[in-house]
Amino acid sequence: MSEPDDQVAVSQAALDHYQKLRTVKPTRPKALAVGPYTIHGAGGMYLNPDDLKAFDLLVPLTQYQKFGFGQRYQVFACPLVDFGGVPREFRWALDEIIKELKAGKRILVYCDGGMGRTGTVLASLIAILESETATPDPIKAVRERYCPVAVETIPQAEAVFAQRGKRLPEEHYFLAELDDLKRYFSLQALRAGQK
Repeated sequence: MSEPDDQVAVSQAALDHYQKLRTVKPTRPKALAVGPYTIHGAGGMYLNPDDLKAFDLLVPLTQYQKFGFGQRYQVFACPLVDFGGVPREFRWALDEIIKELKAGKRILVYCDGGMGRTGTVLASLIAILESETATPDPIKAVRERYCPVAVETIPQAEAVFAQRGKRLPEEHYFLAELDDLKRYFSLQALRAGQK
């Protein structure tokens, strides 16, 4: 990309998803069904200490946390790398969250924006708790129920389908193109600012 008018070749699916990414804001606590249970997802950027008091168990997927002074919380920490994959212990952590759901706990899962890491956990829970017949694509399901851009990277998407012992369907490979789009539009914005 040496000229300001250079183009980047990406699929229509990637362009559509990128446009959604640019308009979606971090999520306030939002309830969604996962199998027979209800869980809440959110973006930590918009959480405040009062939000956290409404839940029996907090599952932060980030290192950053806005705890209220003198407040007590039950926390199951599962920090994941932003825009990364999942650790080997990921399934164990999901099973622990499921135990808490079965016990009737009100659970809040959240990362910074509430999209990638949170979407990965929520979609993975859908993959485990719902049959493949009822919900063939857990990523599509979490995007419909929770956030239209949930699950942001190929490693995250692969982790979701790994919960069913499946390979990532080809229709999700457009996620690999998003980094190219982000770089392209960042470069265009820089060039526009230099004029």
